[in-house]
Amino acid sequence: MMNARDPVKNINLSFMTASNLLRFGNDAGLLDSVAQMFLQDARTSIRRIGTFLQGGQVQKAQQAARSLKGLCANLEVRSLIRLLTRVDLLIEMARIKQAKVIVDEISEVLETATHSSET
Repeated sequence: MMNARDPVKNINLSFMTASNLLRFGNDAGLLDSVAQMFLQDARTSIRRIGTFLQGGQVQKAQQAARSLKGLCANLEVRSLIRLLTRVDLLIEMARIKQAKVIVDEISEVLETATHSSET
């Protein structure tokens, strides 16, 4: 099985994709604002997921992970969707420590992330 740390290195937070621009009426400024709000919300959500896992509230952690995954889908942040799907499955299999490792690493990436305007 792959080390829990491996996929976290590949998080791509570039929001300026052709499909996202089209979705926002080719308004790069609006997309940039939405991306900044996404980062703020994602940081808060991933910290909550970690807190829930640490406190043994696995159902709440799973619901929060699914919610964040939906938020990621809105901006096509596929790398986070894959990781959150993995977290969801690990929780489902009662592998809470492994899920927490991934959540903590996602949190670290999001805390230092800035929005990339590059395509």
